[in-house]
Amino acid sequence: MAVDLLNSAVALGRPELGWPAVEVINAHEDFASAELIQMRDQVLGKEHIVHPTFELNAGELTKRDAIRDARNHLRVNHRNPIAWIDLARAYTAVGSCEKALHCAEKALLLDSDSRFIVRSVARLLIELKDTERAYSILRKSRLREVDPWIMAAETSIAGLLGKTPASVKKSRVLASSQQISPFHLSELHAALGQLEHESGAGKNARKHFAQALRSPTENSLAHVEFISHSFENFRVNPTDFSVPFAFEASAWDCKEHEDWSNLVDYCRKWQRFEPYGTRPVNLGSNVASNRLNNHALAYSITQEGLIASPGDAVLLNNSAYFLALQGKTTEADEIISALSGKSLSEATKACVTATKGLILIRNGDLLAGRQCYIEAISIATNAGKVRLAFRAASNLFIESETRNLPDKNESAHLFESLFAQASEADIAEHKSKVGHLKDSQAKNRLNSLA
Repeated sequence: MAVDLLNSAVALGRPELGWPAVEVINAHEDFASAELIQMRDQVLGKEHIVHPTFELNAGELTKRDAIRDARNHLRVNHRNPIAWIDLARAYTAVGSCEKALHCAEKALLLDSDSRFIVRSVARLLIELKDTERAYSILRKSRLREVDPWIMAAETSIAGLLGKTPASVKKSRVLASSQQISPFHLSELHAALGQLEHESGAGKNARKHFAQALRSPTENSLAHVEFISHSFENFRVNPTDFSVPFAFEASAWDCKEHEDWSNLVDYCRKWQRFEPYGTRPVNLGSNVASNRLNNHALAYSITQEGLIASPGDAVLLNNSAYFLALQGKTTEADEIISALSGKSLSEATKACVTATKGLILIRNGDLLAGRQCYIEAISIATNAGKVRLAFRAASNLFIESETRNLPDKNESAHLFESLFAQASEADIAEHKSKVGHLKDSQAKNRLNSLA
């Protein structure tokens, strides 16, 4: 995002457009790449540089201040597309998605040929679950066949939709250019590498990923770090690269090395850096609960995510789940009751049904709770969501042993039947939850089947 702002400032001859990016780079200059430093200096010159701070721990007041500041900029120049994007981002951070989309559309009308504007609007639409429209905007952009950053975004979003990007041939030609800085080609190489990987061309994928790492952005570094675990003898250490704000890449690296406390820390920074995304919230809260046994922290992380995504059913269900694990079943039940009757995906429906089962069990209604868990496992299995089915079976097995539920043996058999299909990561997560139990007899029985 910083490089998009700097490019816009240079292209339009308006250095003030690059100030937000300059402020972020100055606050983390030790971690910025040589390319970013060079672009910053090109935009403003050394004599103009100021040194504000970038607030990762932004509270509600700070977020409201961002809205006020963006509005003030627009009062001076209401035709400034960058200011409209700033306001859209500020609205997103407080969960005002309709207002955010309105501002983004204004920016696009004012400057549909800006790389920064086009990519920002597309990203917002993806977070608002309107991936088709995001793809349409990128395809209609006049930059689509000449700009590697737009090509990268189009290629990535086409993959999300299961489509072949229209510009893929030209993307491959541009990616092989020796006239373009590796930094500007990094995200395109990462996107093309993903395309090759999904088509089974592992050798070509590795070549693209290696090129992406020559001078990566925070996005391409995170992309390659995540996918590197699918390859043998291909490991990425985010600390080997001078990339600012590489929170996502660092989080995935911590997951690989089972560094759970630091993973949660990086996820919280990642979420505050990209407040419109739910992935850092889901990853961080899941690890906080299942690996660190800190359900209060998991709930807190989820609440932060709900500020930007107040109606997200997955986050609401997870909030209820973490409350129930703390014994706050009344609050948990209120959230689950509010979700009943809403249109939910089969996967989310399975999760909500399982959480309802947990609440019932913790309230002493053992039979009804157990039945909800069995129903959740059935929903997940029928939807082909083996991982969700195993997690529900794992939780039911644990509740059966620790709460002395009826038909404990049947719960054990159900768990055992899904165990063979579970991934190593999910089995390890189950063992971690069991390891936190205080009941040694229940712990021994639960471990005997795992």
